[in-house]
Amino acid sequence: MLNSAAEPKLANILPELTSPKFDAIRDAVLPLLIYDAQIAAARPLLVSLGADSLIGEVRYLAEVNNFAATSFSMSLAERARQLGVVPQLREVLLDLPASPGRDQFLRATLTLLPLLLRSWRAPVSAMVAATFPSIYRELAKEADVPELLKFVPFFDWDRCKTARRELVDAFIASTVWKPGDLALTACRASDVGKILRRAAKTYGGEGYIERVSADLSRLPGPCREKANRVIETIRSVGPAKYDWRD
Repeated sequence: MLNSAAEPKLANILPELTSPKFDAIRDAVLPLLIYDAQIAAARPLLVSLGADSLIGEVRYLAEVNNFAATSFSMSLAERARQLGVVPQLREVLLDLPASPGRDQFLRATLTLLPLLLRSWRAPVSAMVAATFPSIYRELAKEADVPELLKFVPFFDWDRCKTARRELVDAFIASTVWKPGDLALTACRASDVGKILRRAAKTYGGEGYIERVSADLSRLPGPCREKANRVIETIRSVGPAKYDWRD
């Protein structure tokens, strides 16, 4: 453990170091910093981590103290947002054994999605496509809403149906989100049919589906093909035959 008297000095010195020296000190010192009381010294190191190093630090903290230091979890979640690796971080956390510390860490990552779904004036549809699917899959596989997801505003007797509605409403309301990203989100969530049918039967949705169709060319081949098949079915059956369960 790092001497407590040295920690404030370290926090002051670190920002002044050149990159090679900073990296060397980070690699040597960060494993010694595992308690909330050490966050002042740890924060400059945590916020400098790259994606791979961040995931490594998460695994290390899980092993040494099971995420007992909440301030470390918050700093790492914020760094993951900056790097755009929140989905990867969440997948790592979900693979770890459940614990109060792990669940609190997950809550710190999950707060991003409600914020994104309210940010339909900002060009964040690619982030929605990266963030929504893992939460949707968690909602789909649990008989009851997991404790760590209860603050996410997807509450209904059919939680996934509510999540689809929230997702679709945000995409249709936005003038800057790319329509093709709705199809990409649906593919990653493994529910292309229900999500696109939900969009089609929303007010103005049939026109929006045509915009989605026109924006599919940039999507990966398998996803593009799935979305095209669903859209062709939507065009052929018309809104009167949409499944009410969507």
